[in-house]
Amino acid sequence: DDLADIAFQVRRARLVLRAKVPDDHLDLYLQFGLGPSDVEGDAPFPLRDWVVTWNRASFASVRLGQMKVPFTRERLISSSALQLVDRSAVNAELNLDRDIGVQVYSNDLVGDGHVTYQLGIYQGEGRNRLNDGTGLLYVGRVQLQPFGGFEGSLTEADLTREDRLRVSFGAAIAHDDRARRTRATHGHLLEGRYDTDHASVDVMLKWRGWSLQAEGASRQVRVDTAPPDGVEEDAPTDAVGAMAQLGHVLASGYEVAGRVAMLTGIPEGLNPHTTLRTGTLAFGRYLHAHDLKLQADATALLPGETLEAALDAPGFEGRVQLQVYF
Repeated sequence: DDLADIAFQVRRARLVLRAKVPDDHLDLYLQFGLGPSDVEGDAPFPLRDWVVTWNRASFASVRLGQMKVPFTRERLISSSALQLVDRSAVNAELNLDRDIGVQVYSNDLVGDGHVTYQLGIYQGEGRNRLNDGTGLLYVGRVQLQPFGGFEGSLTEADLTREDRLRVSFGAAIAHDDRARRTRATHGHLLEGRYDTDHASVDVMLKWRGWSLQAEGASRQVRVDTAPPDGVEEDAPTDAVGAMAQLGHVLASGYEVAGRVAMLTGIPEGLNPHTTLRTGTLAFGRYLHAHDLKLQADATALLPGETLEAALDAPGFEGRVQLQVYF
């Protein structure tokens, strides 16, 4: 009944620039965030991606610049290619977002897209930050497609209605040395320094309009340098989370989807959380694939102890979103 709980917003407004130098096998990709939710409050710079890619060799290409950290599939999938209005609470807490560094990768290591990998070293501070004498972030990710590669491995919803089963398995590990933010590469800045270890596993299946995506991720934290005496701060938390979502796209372009997610602290971890459980029901109408779509979803906290205070999550949330991409 409180109208203050109703809001309108431009959730995302992005500008993308691309350039290619085919003879030198070089690509340049820039992305700017122009919406109020696209920038961090204490570092209001619109630059999201600035990536130079050299892709001459199929077994080892190189990226330099500011880019997504190759950790969870849910975060690697573009926000323009989501099945629901937004990503899960698991992603909000456990993803590694963007950072500045160098990455070696292959989208087709052994042929037919069966194996892809990404190895990266980053400064560990997140996007649009300088490394303030802290350590680095080390990340490795691999994806296996037993039935061959497919373009939909990094997009949600089976809009092409695959006529044969498509499967992609993923796994990643990461270590952030002397992190100084509440979620390693994002969140509030801290006075202390914390070593964080991260792991994730995920799967994507698509077949005849059906899609299933599931993911689990964890973070473990150790104190490297305690904050100065008298300084109280919300230290990074040990946490583990999992999500799964299922959807079906009809030939008419309508979709029904659902998602469940769980996020909890690791017992006896550093400042562990209690447990957050959410359920989401969503409807979508794809007018021109992901480029022009109308989405609506409703998310509710499921019974049990919650992380409501920690994550500032409402007990119930309904959202309607129109996306235009060109």
